[in-house]
Amino acid sequence: MNMDKPHKGKLDDWTQYPTPGKGLGWMAVGRFNGHPQFDGLDGHTSFIVAIEKQEDGTFEVETNNSRYTLLKPIGEISLDGGKTWE
Repeated sequence: MNMDKPHKGKLDDWTQYPTPGKGLGWMAVGRFNGHPQFDGLDGHTSFIVAIEKQEDGTFEVETNNSRYTLLKPIGEISLDGGKTWE
């Protein structure tokens, strides 16, 4: 995880959107919480290039441009080549 990239807030009620051949193959779509420009709005990250599950059940992700914290996924999420996280 590249900690030099800016952390741009959190995504609530997020799900995956496929981006085949880019990064880990998906981006997150949800509601921004704390984003400097899009706080409270629905949107998406750029493609995910790294992910770390945290002890509290959230995910820290690095995108092509930034970093985010992912909260409350909608449904079952499959990350890193089909490994399912609940």
